[in-house]
Parts: sequence; C-alpha cells; structure tokens
Amino acid sequence: MGKYSKALKEYKEALKINLTTFPLNHPHIGTSYHNLATVYMNLGERSKALSLYRKALSIYTKTLSSNHLVLATIHSSIGLLYYYMGNYSEALSYYEKAIQLYQNALLLNHPYLTTLYNNIGLTYLAMGSYSKALLSHKNALEIKQKIFSSNHSTIAISYKNIGNVYFEMKEYSKALSCYENALKIRKKNIPFDNNILINYYNSIG
Repeated sequence: MGKYSKALKEYKEALKINLTTFPLNHPHIGTSYHNLATVYMNLGERSKALSLYRKALSIYTKTLSSNHLVLATIHSSIGLLYYYMGNYSEALSYYEKAIQLYQNALLLNHPYLTTLYNNIGLTYLAMGSYSKALLSHKNALEIKQKIFSSNHSTIAISYKNIGNVYFEMKEYSKALSCYENALKIRKKNIPFDNNILINYYNSIG
C-alpha cells in the first residue's frame, strides 16, 4: 500500500506540472492520467481508475495515429480494469481492440500479445467459456514458443493456464500433462522450496 501512496503522490505532481506546461490534449497529460489510473486500480478505487483511463484514451485518440501502440496499451489497461470489476464482456471488447492494433502493425509475435491472449483466456475461463479460454491460452503459448527459450518461465505459466482450463473441463489427464510440463520447466528456473514451485506441485496433487 505504501508504494502505491508514494506513486500516487508523484503522479499527481507530474500531472500538475504537465497541466501547466502542455496543452490539455497533449499526450504527456494522457500519460499522467494513464499512470494515475493504474495506481487507483491497484488501490481498488476502480471508479476513479475508469474515469482517468477514459480521459487518457480520449487524449490519445485525438493526438496519436490510429494504429499507435499506446492505444493498445490503454485498451488493455481498461480491459483489465473491467475484468476486475466483473464486467467480462467489456473486458473482452477492450482486449480485442488491443490485439487488433498489434495485428494492424503486423506485430503478430509481439511479447505483449501473449499477455493479451492470457488475459482473454482468464476472462473466458471466468465466464465458463472453456473452449474459447483454451484457444486463447494456446495462442499465447504458440507465440511464446516462437520468441522465448523452451525453458522460459513464462512458457510454464501458459502450460499451467491451459492445465487449469482442462481441469475445469474435467479432462484431467490433459490437465495433468500440462501441469507436469509446467513443473518440469519451473524446476529448472527456481529453488526447490520456492512457494511458486510448491504451488505447481499442489496443482498436480
């Protein structure tokens, strides 16, 4: 909590300076709103976060090119906020807009796309749409396998996410296989007694 309070103070000061330095629709002011919104989201003050995200999006839309990747970032942030608010349809809408921006820029294997596909997968899982959740997590894994080493910890995360979906689908043998793949990778990256590793063992158990 302390680090967020400090960040909030600093970002408010930055916004104050930017408002006296730049025109009201300058991207720097949009960035200040964006940063403040993220802190408020982490503090659980979601209505404040949403209001600030919308201000940032409005500024970015007016001042940046239509395919600028900052727009992808803000759409992803708003999508995550809606996910936390339990508004899954809105979350998916913003995530899909972010993905479209990366696709328009021909960045089909960009690392951030894996985060978006992961978040979409988690959203579909929360909605009980398991086949769509599975597809999204597999999309994330496919990109990761192209850009990261085979033992990268982020690949283990995707295997665990896929395993979680299979578990909810009651396809336990497939879930177990995914958990074992995840554990195999994790064991190469972290100490045996690490809490993360224990969590992976619990998934298998």
